[in-house]
Amino acid sequence: MKKSKSAPMKKKSSPAKKPGMDKKVIAKPKQMAALKAKPSLKPSSKKQEQRPDSMVADGKHYDIIQMILDDHKPLKRCIEILKNLELSLSSRRAAFNEFAPLLTIHAKAEEAVLYTFEKTEVDMREEAFEGDVEHALAAQMAEEVKQTVDKDIWSAKARVLAELVEHHIEEEETEMFPELKKQANASDLIRLGEEYQSKKGEIKVDVLHPAVQKQQPVLSVRH
Repeated sequence: MKKSKSAPMKKKSSPAKKPGMDKKVIAKPKQMAALKAKPSLKPSSKKQEQRPDSMVADGKHYDIIQMILDDHKPLKRCIEILKNLELSLSSRRAAFNEFAPLLTIHAKAEEAVLYTFEKTEVDMREEAFEGDVEHALAAQMAEEVKQTVDKDIWSAKARVLAELVEHHIEEEETEMFPELKKQANASDLIRLGEEYQSKKGEIKVDVLHPAVQKQQPVLSVRH
């Protein structure tokens, strides 16, 4: 009978296996620590994803010079079409229909923001007033083109208008903008860019009829 009692005592000795269990328990925290260490890599990747935002903060997307350069691109495309007498009259008329409102919106916003700023800088006042005069001449010629019926006269006036604006754009890009970069700091260019974009939005509502806005840009003038 005593021997039968000794059997339960052996079962009680089973806790001797606990050291092995303890190893498993100890291993889990290590695994958890390893898992926690992996997510620590994510914050650095997020910083890399946010780098484009910092570029915006540095003015890459809100620099008024870059905005105006972007506005010049469709104008230049239309100018090349208006100057090309080998193209059909219908193609050149379509180009003018795109060109005229784009020119008006761009010029008025430029006068209200960029030229106004430049008139406060002694070294840029004359260029700003010269820009005003060229804008006025271009606006007058654009109205004359709109009212011209004779196709040959229309073609001649449209071409002269295109050459006038082309010359104006060239002077801005090669003379005015380099000087502007010297006179204005980065924060000024960012602020002017924001004002320019806002002013363009206001002017666009007045210049373009909603039905016309849906038709912009005119794809047929690309060739």
